[in-house]
Amino acid sequence: MIDEHTTAQARAHRLLFLRNLSGLSRDKLQSRYRIARGTLQNWESARCALTTKGAKLVIRAYQAEGIYCSFDWLMFGIGPSPKYEHNRDSVK
Repeated sequence: MIDEHTTAQARAHRLLFLRNLSGLSRDKLQSRYRIARGTLQNWESARCALTTKGAKLVIRAYQAEGIYCSFDWLMFGIGPSPKYEHNRDSVK
């Protein structure tokens, strides 16, 4: 039986959710974090499967944008959904 949360298509949907949450285009992600636009497109369309290395790269990029996402959520759909924390460091 295939787990619907771990398929490449499910990961692609979670990646797209993250990018929509960030409000960034693929071009912006490429210029800011050196993640190739074509690679993002392939991951978000499930043309190519997101790897562990790719997931860690994406998570670091979104964390820099104030979006906190766990590896388990991105890869397996386990745990809480990502949260956007605007001005996280300015909270006293």
